[in-house]
Formats: sequence, C-alpha cells, structure tokens
Amino acid sequence: MPNPASLFLVFWLFLFSSIITGCKAEQDDTSLEKGSIFFEDSFSDIDGSRWATSQQSSDTDTGATDANLTDSIVSHVITDNLSCFIPNRVDGSLGKLRLSVKNQSLTCHDTNTAYEFGGGEIQSVSTFSSGRFRVDLQTALEDGVMSSFFLHGNAREIGFHLPGNDPTKVFLSYRKDSITEITTIRPDSFNSASQYHSYSILWEEDLIQWSIDGEAIFGIKENVPDAPMTLVLSTWITGDRTQAGFPAAELERYTDYIYVRVETFP
Repeated sequence: MPNPASLFLVFWLFLFSSIITGCKAEQDDTSLEKGSIFFEDSFSDIDGSRWATSQQSSDTDTGATDANLTDSIVSHVITDNLSCFIPNRVDGSLGKLRLSVKNQSLTCHDTNTAYEFGGGEIQSVSTFSSGRFRVDLQTALEDGVMSSFFLHGNAREIGFHLPGNDPTKVFLSYRKDSITEITTIRPDSFNSASQYHSYSILWEEDLIQWSIDGEAIFGIKENVPDAPMTLVLSTWITGDRTQAGFPAAELERYTDYIYVRVETFP
C-alpha cells in the first residue's frame, strides 16, 4: 500500500507543475515576442499583393516621383549607394527570390541621375509598426556588394547589411530622425556566403533585437523607431570602400532569399 506521505508529495508536485505550466502558457500567449503570423513567403513567385518593385535610386532625400513608381523608399542609412534599383534585377522564377547587381550604366527615373550599377530590390506593400521579421538568405561573395534586409520609412530604419568582401561580418543599422547607428558584429563561426542563415529583427515599442539562426546578437532599448515602416530586401553596391571593398569593373552577382515570415503583435 502506498505511503500516504508519498502520495501527498506526488500530489503537490503535480499541482506545482500544473501551475508553472499554466503560467508559462499564459506568458507565451501574452508576450509581445510571440506574434500572429501576418504572412509567410517561400517565393515560388513574386506575389504582387505582398511585394512591389520599382525603378528608383536610394540616395538621401531622393524619392520616386513618377506616379507609376512606389515611393516608400527615400533613403538608406548608408547613403552612398551606387545602384539604381530596377525590376529586371529581381527574379522570382527559380523557386526562390534572386536579387542581383550588375555593372551597367543606367539612369534612374526619380532623379535622372546616371548610376554605375543596377541592383535588385523588393519592398512590402504593407507597412508595419512592430513585429518580428525573419528572412532566410545566402549572400553574394564579391567586393563592393552589399546584401540587405531591413525595415525602412519616415527617416527610420532597422536592418541587417552583409558585405560581400567579408562574409564573417554583419552590419546592424538603426535610425530614428537624426540618430543613426551602425554596429559591426562578427558572430562565432559565421559565414553569410557559405550557406543560408536565418536573420531576424524583433521590433517592439521599447526594444529592438537582432538575431541570427535563432540566437540574439544585439539589442537596444532607447530611441526605438516609432513610425510605420516597410520591409525591404535588396542587393546593391556601396560607394563606401571601407564597408564592402572596391567593386570589380565587370561584375554580376546575386543574393538568394528563400523564406520570409512576418509576425505582427496585437
């Protein structure tokens, strides 16, 4: 016959475990870190209800002015971009999204300015005020090339920028009005060009957290952007030789994106 003291102990252990499990479930349900999936995309094609492409530059204070172009991108934190983004550098026919950059002389619609390179970029049709944003990608390995995933709009930005000349390095960008910061991180045993990695941005009212492959690598709690932004994926050439190196005279490289998930908070 079981010892009454043992039964009593088992009962209280079971009750305590149930309380802890219930509290954990309640915490998970109410935590801002657990959002509702707004959309997922594995890029079997380019869904026009989710993504827009346009021919426009991306220098400071220049926005698309043509009525047929989207106008949500008016600048990047890194302002010396040498690429004009054009639709034919966006390929969704491969069972994945391929954004490419090529040495080609062309003129952007929005500024009538000649650019040395053509780059690929898509941006979300929707804007977001918070959420978790995950992108799985493999970068282009080439001097001068930058592969990017970021949120942007209204002089605000939160992003990842991955230089092609050093795939062990990650630039984390964040901007709010006049406050701009770019933090350099070198994660352990990391190479952005050797395989696909999962990059994630958690954006809450009082927190930004950057993660790679599920591991948080950096976070801030002050001056968090507080205006709606679009999600942007792009491959381009930076004019800052200290960031990604000097591009070759004849160049054509690409960045592959295989998955995007956007979670929004109540």
